[in-house]
Amino acid sequence: MIRTFVPSEGEHARTPSTLPAHAVFFPRGIRASFRAALGEAVPKRPGFWKRQLPTKTLALAVKGDLSALKQLLDEHPEFISKRGPHGRTLLWEAARRGHTTVIEWLLARGADVLATGCYNGESVVQLTPYCAATYYRRPTAAEVLAAAGGAELDIFRAAFMRESARVDAVLKAAPDLLNAEDPHDFIYYTPLIAFAIAGGHLGLTEGLVRRGAEVPRYSAQLLRIALTARCPDTVRFLLNHGLDPRAADAGIFEVSDDLELLRELLGRGASATTVANGFPPLVFVARGDKGEHPEKVALLLEHGADVDAVGGPKRRTALHYAAAGGHTKVAEVLLASSADKSLRDADGLTPRELAVAKGRREMAAML
Repeated sequence: MIRTFVPSEGEHARTPSTLPAHAVFFPRGIRASFRAALGEAVPKRPGFWKRQLPTKTLALAVKGDLSALKQLLDEHPEFISKRGPHGRTLLWEAARRGHTTVIEWLLARGADVLATGCYNGESVVQLTPYCAATYYRRPTAAEVLAAAGGAELDIFRAAFMRESARVDAVLKAAPDLLNAEDPHDFIYYTPLIAFAIAGGHLGLTEGLVRRGAEVPRYSAQLLRIALTARCPDTVRFLLNHGLDPRAADAGIFEVSDDLELLRELLGRGASATTVANGFPPLVFVARGDKGEHPEKVALLLEHGADVDAVGGPKRRTALHYAAAGGHTKVAEVLLASSADKSLRDADGLTPRELAVAKGRREMAAML
């Protein structure tokens, strides 16, 4: 059964008519002053983030450590539905891992079966435990959660779960929800269409756009979600319906390994130089958070990236990061583009000195 979500007075459900054209993918917590300027109430009190359930506590549910969870909740019963990073609860983490025994025990203790959460590099959008269990292919866990009422979907979660008929029925009854934003996401302004994209549902995405769903104002967010979901056809559809690749940040080069699509985005205006969160795209890719990607480094250099651009708190170049990670293939590409080996980071280290400090002998010899 679907809940027809109608935002209450205190819930966030602004439509793009109240959102400036440049306001794309703004984190709520970080941009509290921006929200206040729009006349929107800012519910966060000082220290909000520190009062979240710590990751180390959530780890008990991740591991399925029922004995430790029993001890924890005996001492802190208020933790039963307390939210941690990106909204995740103990029940949510247990659902993601498919720990059925833990799920049943938490439900018996009164855990909120509809409390949403996510991992920002996975689903991106907020999911209920039932949706998470389904997304992560934990069918037994999903059955347990559904029996406890967890399969009750609002329009946002219905879009993610590819429930097109349900989404259509709700929009016919409440058309204003087409451009409403998820009231359960306390970090990002996430519109309905983002859930269809995150769920990999191109048909529903197309239908929402035909109804008038906003695309341009959410360009950075929708692009990041479509790339994370590995949906190139959706990316290209959105590009042809108002998505502006100029709004993209360096993160797109981390989440996507589709060189053809990245090349297309660069050709249509995505920047190879714009700094995001202190990192130019080249430096961001060279960090090697998800492995070594010399082909992406070459692509960015081909499109005008500054080979000696610096980023991060240590003010390091791409060559510094390649040296620290021992990524010789990336270093070869950078050196072929005349990367300066003499530049020093905030600690006064050259790439070679950093490689030595990190025990990267092959890299040190190369430099």
